[in-house]
Amino acid sequence: MHSASKVLRVGFSRFPRVLSVAMKSTNVSSNVCSETGIGTLMMSRAPVNGLNYDFLKDFREELEKLDQDKACKAVIITSSVKNIFSAGLDIMEMVKPEPKRLRDFWLSLQDMWNVLYTYRLPTVALINGHSPAGGCLIASGCDYRVMLDKTYTIGLNETKLGIVAPFWSEASYHFQPASIPRFMDAFVALVGTRQADLHLQLGTLFTPQEALKNGLVDELASSEEEAREKSVAAISKFLAVPGFPRYMTKTSVRSQITARFVDGRDNDLETFLNFVQMPATQKTMIKYVEALKAKKPKL
Repeated sequence: MHSASKVLRVGFSRFPRVLSVAMKSTNVSSNVCSETGIGTLMMSRAPVNGLNYDFLKDFREELEKLDQDKACKAVIITSSVKNIFSAGLDIMEMVKPEPKRLRDFWLSLQDMWNVLYTYRLPTVALINGHSPAGGCLIASGCDYRVMLDKTYTIGLNETKLGIVAPFWSEASYHFQPASIPRFMDAFVALVGTRQADLHLQLGTLFTPQEALKNGLVDELASSEEEAREKSVAAISKFLAVPGFPRYMTKTSVRSQITARFVDGRDNDLETFLNFVQMPATQKTMIKYVEALKAKKPKL
């Protein structure tokens, strides 16, 4: 077992030796440090790490590869896109969608989430940029969160967009509420029921200090280097505990959320498909995309 100090000494050289690398796509890549056994999953889909079908599929596959790599003991999830961890779901997957593609898109999100939230190895989200919506979802699925203390924000802000929020919250309750898996359950588990009730309705985006105060992140860092050091130190604590009982405890603590997810995923899928293809929803999303295009600077 590595002590925290030992892991920090060998694991944070400027150019650590890489034992294995997986670079299947430009969306997501991964590597494992030969000295520490710590894997890094890097999100690299510019400009905002939008979660489209291909990204979600690649993300899940890279997680699975790291899990199968015997040299990998833990995983840090972070971003190579400047000032962005992930901006969440790619809205273009939902605008005037082809039905099969839309179905595959949501199934890929479900699959990615299930793999991440039930992951065998310890996971740390190194949040080095803005993390709204799906970005917050990814961070919430990890075992530990370290965020840069800069002008970034994190939270589930769907209600402010007026697009996905009705499905992720109130609208879900019109469709067999006991079996609808809610991705926001992980958010509730972190910040508590009262704060989640308030901030999910308001679509709050927290500053790093606010996120720390509310339990949405575990630590703050002033630089990428410090964030990496704190991530490695957190991992060393997980690795100091025997792996099997740690994982079984994680599974037990998260069992209600994962059971609800698995039992309700078919209803979740149909609810999503029905909601997104409603004329009113399409009108809102098209208007939102047009507004984004209007704000885009002309070259």
